[in-house]
Amino acid sequence: DGITVKGTDRLRADFLPKRFAHLQGERYDPVKLDETFREMLRSGLFETLRVTPTPVAGDEVRLDFTVSEAKAKELGFTLGYGTYEGAVAGFRLGDRDLFGRGRPLSFFAQYTQREISGEFLYLDPWLFDTRFALRTRLYSQTRTEEGYAKNELGFRTDLSRKLLPHLELGAFIESRYVTITDSTIVAADLGPLSYTLQSIGLTQSTDYRNDPINPARGFIVTSAFDIAQLDSQPAFLRGTLRFSWYLPVGPCLLAFGARAGYIASLLDDLPIDVRFFNGGGATVRSFVERELGPHDRLGNPLGGEFSTTFNAELTFPLSGGLQ
Repeated sequence: DGITVKGTDRLRADFLPKRFAHLQGERYDPVKLDETFREMLRSGLFETLRVTPTPVAGDEVRLDFTVSEAKAKELGFTLGYGTYEGAVAGFRLGDRDLFGRGRPLSFFAQYTQREISGEFLYLDPWLFDTRFALRTRLYSQTRTEEGYAKNELGFRTDLSRKLLPHLELGAFIESRYVTITDSTIVAADLGPLSYTLQSIGLTQSTDYRNDPINPARGFIVTSAFDIAQLDSQPAFLRGTLRFSWYLPVGPCLLAFGARAGYIASLLDDLPIDVRFFNGGGATVRSFVERELGPHDRLGNPLGGEFSTTFNAELTFPLSGGLQ
């Protein structure tokens, strides 16, 4: 029998009614109501959010919401150090409630000893008030890798939809312009020194973890496949696959991971930036970044067209929240 909302300030009055409109006319199900309710909590738009299902005449239920909005503007800072990136400093400006529509827009800038970068990120989890989600990123960076340096400007747009509670499918389009500005690697091993790369692809995510941020059990399988062209010429087909499994063992957590990627190149000189690199804190930690794989005669990593990574990790409590 509809939805009432009290307490909104900047957020448009029709925001919550539109988010719960898919339940209108359906049999009342607390589980389905809770799914969308938790989605609203995760949006960060509300300091408090309370819903009261109120029976009305006949066999209908009205949803009465009482809300307190969270602050929409955000300012954040980053300071750190990484063995490969060196010193890291950055800041982020964000608005989680752009024009009162509950869609976030943010700008992030970062400096490391290897990179200066900036990006705009726009998210629309309910594109045109449907169950489709849009993610658009526009970025620029100047970066130095082992053996070469580059300038890059690009954008990527992802469109996705959760078809089942644990299954999400998506499609994306990406374009970037890259210029190699300095190199100690011979040109034959670098590939093109200046190029425009466009790609279009599909993604899927099957997620049975109990928590996407701090999982304690379950598994996730993600994959992506794309077709790319280089300077308007067919370039390569690429596929990636990732599997992670989380298993509680007493007070500890045992996690297993596997990743694989393959590029079927249609070119004689694949750009070095699209190749796979292995080694480092995010892959095989017993090797430094990009160290695991083929090198040139000067020891510069060259990357490859096929990569696999397997990990096992044990997390155990020490004291309180320290693990």
